[in-house]
Amino acid sequence: MTKVFVNLPTSDLDRAKAFYTALGCEISPQFTDENAACIVWSEDIYFMVLKREFFATFTDKPIADPNEVAQVSVAFSRTPVKRSTRSSRRAWPPAASSRSPCRTTASCTRATSTTPTATPSASST
Repeated sequence: MTKVFVNLPTSDLDRAKAFYTALGCEISPQFTDENAACIVWSEDIYFMVLKREFFATFTDKPIADPNEVAQVSVAFSRTPVKRSTRSSRRAWPPAASSRSPCRTTASCTRATSTTPTATPSASST
């Protein structure tokens, strides 16, 4: 089985965790501490969001400033969750369920940004 781990620097770890949990993702406490958080996107995809200072300990290269340059663009999509008419009227984002920790369709871009952005999407990117 293939697992994907995407490492993302952030200047505000608490804000990044709030962003991903608002999308319906869970945070794995086993791999989360004051320097990093493990965001569970699916059973096979994880985002390791690391404080910029901690991220810098893994490379000799400078960490890109997302306000100045674009270093990488990462996009993930998920199959929309089928909902009844009533539940489809709920506000974005939908709540997480125990079956799949992140129950949204979203593209996360600006991977090097201090706080990622997300755009709900009905199609894959």
